[in-house]
Amino acid sequence: RVLVRRSARKALEWYRRSAAHGDASAQTNLGVILGSPKASKEDRREALMWLKKAARTGSIGATNNIAVMCREDGDLRRTVYWFKKLAALGDDDALIKLGIHYYWGSGVRADHSKAVRYFRKATKGKNLSEADRDDAFFFLGIAYLEGKGVRSSLQMARKLLQRANVDNDHPAADRVLNQMAKSSIKR
Repeated sequence: RVLVRRSARKALEWYRRSAAHGDASAQTNLGVILGSPKASKEDRREALMWLKKAARTGSIGATNNIAVMCREDGDLRRTVYWFKKLAALGDDDALIKLGIHYYWGSGVRADHSKAVRYFRKATKGKNLSEADRDDAFFFLGIAYLEGKGVRSSLQMARKLLQRANVDNDHPAADRVLNQMAKSSIKR
């Protein structure tokens, strides 16, 4: 028996009501719904408003969604700003994203040493999936391979890349390791 019919319009109405009453979860969900990359500028503006309200309560989800919206809009400076806020809230994945931005100078001036510090801190993070931790080891390995932000060390690069690919589930690390092996055979 159907008690309530599905209605996106009604769901949006209820999210708005709940968000207006200060519910951070509803504010975040409303922001996500309205903030679709295909949404109108007006809807995206409203989405940002709701997400910022939720972020002020310390919502990691809202803060992450603001950073993603800024990245989608091509505003990399603001993206970095929000990833810093996210890292301050304890989101260790944000450390990796910050490292990437600093390593390649996206939205900030390139600072390889700072990027390496972010990657190192992420490898020790408590709030990180194993896949994300593998990414932190991968980027740290790339830094050692290229000698940017750290003294170049093929041995350390190999060790970190192997750690990133410990479960044979990091194709990029595997490709770099294979390339390193081919390069050493040619010498």
